[in-house]
Amino acid sequence: MDPRSGVTIVHGVKQDDDPERYAALLRDMERDTSAWDMGAAYAAHMVINPVDTRQTLTRLLEIHRLRLTGGVGQHLMRTWPTSY
Repeated sequence: MDPRSGVTIVHGVKQDDDPERYAALLRDMERDTSAWDMGAAYAAHMVINPVDTRQTLTRLLEIHRLRLTGGVGQHLMRTWPTSY
């Protein structure tokens, strides 16, 4: 959200009504609003560049898939010999 809109919504102060208070609240709202700060506040596992989203999700899903089996493949009965 744009910090200017946030000041108006959260504090109910418009720039035209009280410019000094609005400026102070805007400075406070703009501080620590980067993706890194937001990730730290919400204890995010990682903050990624939107361009890398597909590659990152693919890698994380592969890791998750390996964790389900412990990295060991399935040993299906259909691959066993039917006679000796």
